[in-house]
Amino acid sequence: MKKKLSDFVENSRLFNYGIILLIIINILAVILQSVNVIEKKFDKGFLLIEDISIIIFTVEYIIRFIALKDKYKRSWYYFFSPMAIIDLLAIMPFYLPFIGIDLRFMRIFRIFRIIRVAKLVSYISVLELFKRVVKKEKDALILTSFIMITSIIISSVLIYYAEYEAQPSKFSSIPASMWWAIVSLTTIGYGDMYPITVIGKTIASIMALIGIAIIAMPTGIISAAFIAEINYKNRQKCPHCNKSLDLE
Repeated sequence: MKKKLSDFVENSRLFNYGIILLIIINILAVILQSVNVIEKKFDKGFLLIEDISIIIFTVEYIIRFIALKDKYKRSWYYFFSPMAIIDLLAIMPFYLPFIGIDLRFMRIFRIFRIIRVAKLVSYISVLELFKRVVKKEKDALILTSFIMITSIIISSVLIYYAEYEAQPSKFSSIPASMWWAIVSLTTIGYGDMYPITVIGKTIASIMALIGIAIIAMPTGIISAAFIAEINYKNRQKCPHCNKSLDLE
């Protein structure tokens, strides 16, 4: 029974496509509900979508626990797996009022409904490919993230001391200056904060050039890893029928 359930939730195209469609409908519902006119007109329809979705997602959560818990050293470890946490957050807002949570406080948890978009990771093969790429290149990505965070901190400190006396309202503290550092290093530059002193402009120019290199590093790493992964997958296919070969 467990094997059949496992095959169903992991290999059934009908099940996977059905869940993908349901997730997309939920995302559209969350977006459309933010428009007051639409929400008032189709309020009952949105409630029906939510009720049906919760039932299906809850059943899916239970089935996945029964089918996949044996993959973990202890059955309760499943609840702490990333996808199990995402699944739980996707259904949690519906059940919280039944355990006495204040409905006013519940408004905060409604944001978790958009977590359902993360469930797509389990069903779309391209996203699975992205997960494998990130996992393989995690050390390089951690290094680039460390360089990026270090650059943000250094540039925030430098620009704060360069601009504080000239613009105390905008560069009021190092944390406030971090906003400028982030938008500058990512080369976005909203224009709400900018240096006016010579030292500040010099620092900004250097940081803008550094930012181009910092953004290019993770982009290049992920792009190269994607190409390598796709080429590897293609090599594992039969040249005659184009079917995947299980080499393990």
